[in-house]
Amino acid sequence: RAALIRGRFSPARRQELPPWAASRARFADLCTGCGDCIPACGPGLLVRGQDGLPAVRFDRGACDFCAACADVCAAGALGPARDAGGAMRRPWLASVGVGGKCISAAGVVCRVCAEACETGAIRFADPRGHGLPRVDISACTGCGACVATCPVQTVSVTVEPIGQEEVKS
Repeated sequence: RAALIRGRFSPARRQELPPWAASRARFADLCTGCGDCIPACGPGLLVRGQDGLPAVRFDRGACDFCAACADVCAAGALGPARDAGGAMRRPWLASVGVGGKCISAAGVVCRVCAEACETGAIRFADPRGHGLPRVDISACTGCGACVATCPVQTVSVTVEPIGQEEVKS
C-alpha cells in the first residue's frame, strides 16, 4: 500500500551488488555514493539505486567483467579486481534462479537463456526445450546474460550476487 501512495505501481526491484562488491552490509558501509563506477561501466549495467548507491541492472545486458568499475572505486567498496599477481579475481558468487513464470515451463519452446549463457551453465532436461531450465551454479559466472535475453526478464530469471567476501581467489 505504501508503494502505491509513493506512486510505485510495481514492487521495488531488489538492488543487486556491483561486481567485486563485498557483502551487502560492508558495501553500504564503504561506498560513498560518488557514482564514479556508473559511467565506467562499459555495458551500462550500473545505475544509481534507490538508496543512492550503485546497483546492477541485469535487464540492461550482461556484465563483461572488465573491472573498470572496481578500478575507479577510490573508497574500496569494489575490488580489488585483481590479486597480488595481477590475475583477475572472481567478481562474485551468484545465486541464479528460474521462476515459475518461465514461458518454457508453460509449454512454450524457449531456450534463449541457455543460448545466451557462454559457460553452458543453463541446460534443459527436455531436449525440446520444455520445462524449467536447470542452472549449474558452479559453471555460472553471474554475468546476467540470461536475464537480459529472457522474454519475461526479471520476473522469471534472477541473478543475485552473494558478495566478494565469500569468493575464494
